[in-house]
Amino acid sequence: QQAPHERAAQRALAASVTELVRGQDSLRNAQAATNALFGSATDLSAVRGPDLIAVGAAGDAPVARLAADQVIGKQVIEVAIAAGLCKSKGEARRLVKSGGLYLNNQRLAGDTATFGPEDAIDGQAALLRSGKKHYVIVELSRD
Repeated sequence: QQAPHERAAQRALAASVTELVRGQDSLRNAQAATNALFGSATDLSAVRGPDLIAVGAAGDAPVARLAADQVIGKQVIEVAIAAGLCKSKGEARRLVKSGGLYLNNQRLAGDTATFGPEDAIDGQAALLRSGKKHYVIVELSRD
């Protein structure tokens, strides 16, 4: 009751249910993915692609399913537009210039940054963010 905004009871209940139903490993993976979205994690090495996609599928963040050839080797600003995070190249460039566009919680250094294969978490997903609260999980399809 001291800090209701932290939702300690909800977090404890969710952790207990996830651990009971899915096990300790799934709980850790879900917590890492959730922390990537809503916490302060800048290092996503503990996040698995399927878990990030599952967080999006649960309705916690929008998911944009894009063909891998629409993403790999393309400029990140183009991917941000295709994923629906930005409406135009101008908007994306302004975001980069002001330091507000992130790929996997890493701020983009320039508007010519390219999305490489190493940017796809487990070859399946990536996290694009605009500012502090606007996220899109990019799911790479190989169809």
